[in-house]
Order: sequence, then C-alpha cells, then structure tokens
Amino acid sequence: DQGITASLKLGTEVSRKDTDAFLYFVADQPCMRGETIAKFVQGFFKSGKGIGCVCAKGHRGSPNIFSRHYKKELLALEGDQGGRQIMEKHPEDIWMMEVDEWELRDIDQPSDMKALRQELENM
Repeated sequence: DQGITASLKLGTEVSRKDTDAFLYFVADQPCMRGETIAKFVQGFFKSGKGIGCVCAKGHRGSPNIFSRHYKKELLALEGDQGGRQIMEKHPEDIWMMEVDEWELRDIDQPSDMKALRQELENM
C-alpha cells in the first residue's frame, strides 16, 4: 500500500552497517537471468560509479544498485519513485549495463503471463 519507496527504505534500514552496496529488484521480471545479475554486480563494482542500473535500448530498468555512499539519501526518499529520484540528482555517477529487453519484461496482468507462456512455447 505504501509503494516502492517504502519497500526500498525498509530493506535499506535493516542492512548491516558494513554493507558496500544496496541491490534492489522488482518481483515481476521472470525473464531476468541469474547470470545477468551476477554480471551486473561485477560490472558495477569495476565501474567505480556509485549507482548502477540495467537498461535496454537506453531505457532504464531494474535491478538497480547504490553504493553505501547513498544510504542517507535512500532512507530519506519520499513518494513512489524509488531510487529514480537519486539517479536524477546524480546522473554523472550512474553506470548502466545494456541487457536484452526480454529480460526487463514485466508481468503485471494475467494476460501478460499468458502472452509470455505462448512466446516460450513457440521458441
């Protein structure tokens, strides 16, 4: 009921004090591969940037990762935009990893799941 920002803040609040980074996912992207997530996290730490996100054809998606440097800003978020607010304030500190748009596909309605099943059957 409280939106994505409430979930983001809750996860951040319960993190350990020595956390290096905060990695956030949505739960409605069943095509996101574990290998992609591992490559994303490795690439983020190699980039030296403080924020990371995946994108497809230039459109940002999820997962997102924020270095510990952004913990106070994450905890101060308001509204229902999640970490996007922080990204807008610090565009110079964003590292993006291009992924296939298939992996960013989200399932919001039963019809979305039906369409995905049909596509998988035809592959």
